[in-house]
Amino acid sequence: MFDIALSGMLNAARFDLGFYAGRFYGLCAASFVLAVLLIDNVALQGQLARLPRKKLRRQAASERSHHTER
Repeated sequence: MFDIALSGMLNAARFDLGFYAGRFYGLCAASFVLAVLLIDNVALQGQLARLPRKKLRRQAASERSHHTER
């Protein structure tokens, strides 16, 4: 609102509603994209956190089978 008022005072012209609606739409679109990226990033970090556990389980199973063969 302050931006619209300042524009009206300094430009001494009508403000363009389409310009401000476009800015709002751009803000919503950018926020949506950032939220999707954040969710995807959290999912990838979760997968990376589980990866060492899987590797350790595989290694322990391999060592167990090696010891049982001996």
